[in-house]
Amino acid sequence: MIFALAIYLVSCGFHPSPRPTSGNTPEQMFEALIQSPLPTEVTNLEGTGDTWQGHSIYLRFQVEPAFLEAYMGDNFESVPCDAIFSYFELPNPTYDVFSPSWKPEDVTGGICYRSKGFLGETWLGEQFILWDSVTNSVYFYGVGG
Repeated sequence: MIFALAIYLVSCGFHPSPRPTSGNTPEQMFEALIQSPLPTEVTNLEGTGDTWQGHSIYLRFQVEPAFLEAYMGDNFESVPCDAIFSYFELPNPTYDVFSPSWKPEDVTGGICYRSKGFLGETWLGEQFILWDSVTNSVYFYGVGG
């Protein structure tokens, strides 16, 4: 009976929300995209995303400005947050595994950056950073192949 109901729902156009397809931990995602090994300066690391046939990764963590500045170096450019804000939108609610919830739109005084080229330790792609200069929180999005 349940099987028949599932077939009926799918045939009527109902598809359950896709869930993230990454078997990687937030630490592994950070190390593949930003720095390996994970620096001790990084705290409250959380993340989710997809790592199948490329990557689409959302990370949030806290770090001191000096670390962030050293990481970005000359590889990033400052951009208006409005220009990249759509990159921080989660694909659907099932991706919000963050506590508190993922809400980059609530950042006041955010400073935004975009990578000038493809970056990464082992997963190469574009990177986007929204830095909350009040709380030293970083919203990070990395996408690539």
